[in-house]
Amino acid sequence: MVDPTDHDDLESLRRELVDAIERELDSSDTLAWTSREQRFHFVRSQIVVFNTHHVVQEPSGLAGAVATMSRSSVFYHFVDARRRTPTSTDDFSTWVTDLDDSLYSDLCVRLRGIDPFFKTLTEIREELVRTFEEFLGGGEP
Repeated sequence: MVDPTDHDDLESLRRELVDAIERELDSSDTLAWTSREQRFHFVRSQIVVFNTHHVVQEPSGLAGAVATMSRSSVFYHFVDARRRTPTSTDDFSTWVTDLDDSLYSDLCVRLRGIDPFFKTLTEIREELVRTFEEFLGGGEP
């Protein structure tokens, strides 16, 4: 199994995927053939970020704000941030840690425990809301 969190950059992840595919092909006694028109292609994407002008002033507003976030925003702030930020953590943990590292350390541990790769974005959003409500209350954004 290839775990994307084990890689610091996309090139390293790409190399591991190619190696895994080659190992699988090498271990097979028979080769599966496909037509030239049905080849496997790596797909490239680019994230486009829009300012929604939704601002959370206090951590207590995170539960309400995340509950109304689009799945794309959940992806950007929780999944992509782990690749995009120097600390490889989600934007929520970065923000509360910058406010008061010792006060929010248990929250950050819980956030790190949410697996972003084996849940849907809707499930991630629901778990984030529950976590913020448990740790911070359910205040307005």
